[in-house]
Amino acid sequence: MPERQIVTGLNPTTSLHRWQSLRSELLFIFDASVPAGGQETVGHREGEFSAWLLRRGSVQMWADGESAVARQGEWLICFGAKIRQKFSPDAEILSLRVLQSWPDGTALYSGSPVSVFRAADHPQVEKSAARLLRGVDQMVLADSTAMDPRFAFLWKTQFDFASYLRYECNLLTWLGALGKALQAVGRSVALPGEVDARIAKACQVIDSVPVGDPFPERTLTRTTGLSLGRLNKLFNQTYGWSVHAHWEKRRLNRARLALEQPDVRVKEVAAQLGFLQLSHFSAWFKRSAGASPRAYRQQMESSGDRERR
Repeated sequence: MPERQIVTGLNPTTSLHRWQSLRSELLFIFDASVPAGGQETVGHREGEFSAWLLRRGSVQMWADGESAVARQGEWLICFGAKIRQKFSPDAEILSLRVLQSWPDGTALYSGSPVSVFRAADHPQVEKSAARLLRGVDQMVLADSTAMDPRFAFLWKTQFDFASYLRYECNLLTWLGALGKALQAVGRSVALPGEVDARIAKACQVIDSVPVGDPFPERTLTRTTGLSLGRLNKLFNQTYGWSVHAHWEKRRLNRARLALEQPDVRVKEVAAQLGFLQLSHFSAWFKRSAGASPRAYRQQMESSGDRERR
C-alpha cells in the first residue's frame, strides 16, 4: 500500500473540501440493557467506533492489544479494529456506533484504541446523545416498516427532508461534543495527505449509494470525467486498491455489522446487500472475509466462549 502522510494535532486546520470528504454516519443508537447475546462478544471493525455511557454496571474492553474498564457514570469510546467486550450481567448503556473515517480508512482520531472519561466532566456529550436518540426514536416510531434501531435503522426508516436536516444537526452536535471531550483527554485529530479531487468525488459517490445497489460505474465515470480504468489507476496509486475494491470494502463492513446481530438471519443480510441468491452472498463473503457468513458468526460466538472459559 502506498505510504500516506498523516498530520496529527489537537486542532489542525484544512480546507472545507477536505473536511467534506470525512465520512460520518450513525450505524445505530439505543439506551437500554445490553441486548441478549451481547454481554460477551468479539468483533472486527474498520473505520468505526463505539461510544458507551454506562448507566449501570461495568464493561471491560480489549482492543488491538490494549484493555480498559468503564463503570457506571463513565463513557467508553473504542476505536479498535479487533475488539472483545465483556459487560457485567446488570449492565445498562447508552450506546452509539458510528462509522467515521477518511476515504482511505484513516480514523479521525489518533492515539490509544480505547478512551474512558467521566460523563459528569463532559455533560454535553450525554445531553446531545439523548437529543439524537429522541429524534431517531420519533422517526422509527413514525415508520411502521422500520427495523429495530439497534440494527442499522438508516437502511429502512423513511423520513422527510426536514426530519433529515434535524437528524443531521443532532448527529453533528453530538460528534462535536464528543470531539471536545476526546481532545480534553488528549486525543489528536488525524488528517491524511491530500488526494486528487476526482478520487474524493468518487468516494463521495460510493458512500452515497445504498449497499444493495449495483456498482455505480456510470455515475462514477460521469461525476469524475474519467474512465473506469483511469479511476482504478488513481485509486491504486493513492490507496493501493481499485475503485471497485473500495466499493467492496464498504459492502463487506456492512455485512460484518449485520452478522454481529445474532437475531438477524443470514438470508436477510444477503437481501440487504442486493444478493438474490443466498449461495451467491455466501460465496462472496467467504471470498472477501475468508469465512462463510455462518462460520464468521460462529467464530465470533466461539471466541467469546473461549474467553469465558
